[in-house]
Amino acid sequence: MKRIAICLVFLALCFSAAEAHDTWLMPPIGWMSEGDTSIVPLTEGHHAVPEGAPPGEITIEVVSPSGAVAASGTIIDEVLDEDTKKNGPYYYIEFDVDETGLYVAKSEHHEGALTFVHTSFGTEPEEMEAYADIDWDSIDKSGWESDWYITDAYVDVVKFAKTFLVVENSDFESASQPLGQKMEIIPLDNITTVGTGDFRFQVLFDGEPRPGIDVTAMKAYCDQEITGMTDDEGKVTLNLPEKGDWLIKAGPYKDGSSKALPDHGPDSSEKSFVGTCYNHVLTLRSDHEQPEAS
Repeated sequence: MKRIAICLVFLALCFSAAEAHDTWLMPPIGWMSEGDTSIVPLTEGHHAVPEGAPPGEITIEVVSPSGAVAASGTIIDEVLDEDTKKNGPYYYIEFDVDETGLYVAKSEHHEGALTFVHTSFGTEPEEMEAYADIDWDSIDKSGWESDWYITDAYVDVVKFAKTFLVVENSDFESASQPLGQKMEIIPLDNITTVGTGDFRFQVLFDGEPRPGIDVTAMKAYCDQEITGMTDDEGKVTLNLPEKGDWLIKAGPYKDGSSKALPDHGPDSSEKSFVGTCYNHVLTLRSDHEQPEAS
């Protein structure tokens, strides 16, 4: 009989409050056996707290140890294709575990164009729709300071994610091979050692090491956060001192330029970033080893 590795309600209840806005993959278990049926859930939230199935254009794909696509799904503006399901704050796809070895799940989420406006000192920028769609004359700016300006006019916000699903006879060295995502975190150490201390990562953009990228490790079920920045080789070492589920985030990385936009307060001379914003979240678990037989 096949097992279905699913526990979405449990996952949704067990995360604690946090702040960053991300999209990530969170399989409910880290070990599977040949013959199982498993799932790959995707969610969006603040830090490691799932808050809802995200809007936008999303693809989820599972790659088998032989390199074949074991399953895939697409969501466009919350409309699911026939291979994708929804449960609470998760979209997910199912797949049959018909090979031994290391499976990899990946996703790409295009949130679309967004605009962020600095309206007053000491407040977070206000999130708005696409810059080209905003009628600035119709906006009530009575509460805005005279030096308001657009901090970012994103033409798209693109969020990549990746995780591993382990079956018997997995080649853990293959976890350090890039999948070819435009922005990607590569684990350089054995993924079964997560939660035992220092762990090395490398961040790639367009397949090349990217220096100066902020990397943050967020442990599920608590507010613990470890930060670092990639060096000239795109590498960073983070101390992951405890077993558990870890979300490793690289970014945001902005690909574009600063421009003087015509819409701003009379006392502002600030330029605005115009371009695409990218990030990547790698989910690592401490249960990637075969459980002992009971």
